[in-house]
Amino acid sequence: MRFLPIKAVTVFVLLMLCGFRFSLLFGELSWEKIDAVLSEDFPDVKIMEIDELSKRLARGENLYLVDVRSREEYLVSHIPGAVLVEDFAVNSRLPGVVIVAYCSVGLRSAEYVRKLQNEGVKNVYNLRGSIFMWANRGLALDSPKGTVDEVHPFSPRWGKLLDKTLHAR
Repeated sequence: MRFLPIKAVTVFVLLMLCGFRFSLLFGELSWEKIDAVLSEDFPDVKIMEIDELSKRLARGENLYLVDVRSREEYLVSHIPGAVLVEDFAVNSRLPGVVIVAYCSVGLRSAEYVRKLQNEGVKNVYNLRGSIFMWANRGLALDSPKGTVDEVHPFSPRWGKLLDKTLHAR
């Protein structure tokens, strides 16, 4: 009988204890799988649909868009008006102000939204589909260079949810 090395077993146990979803590690990724994981793992996290966010931004509503991706991802592109999570000041969490968080597909941002909700923040939402779905729909993207039409794909696996023509080179 052949056993897994101790390191592999340790990693497996740690992943299980951290709530890692193997359904997202193996097999084809799909928006349906992402939605299922979000519904199951983050049932109390409020969701905002892309169409609603787009309309609210067009109306000029005062929203805080918080990008919870890495600085590297943010610098490639972000939703216009978004601030990087590390630059989002705690005192910006004013009562009545709507905060919309996003990442690549909505998992990292769901965790962030849950954290804020646990801290008592009421008007905070996770953007369903996040920047990948936003870009896939042809909506505007900004960068320090101005308007762009590319997104950091995060990784080859997760980048499959992003239109290939939008992958940052």
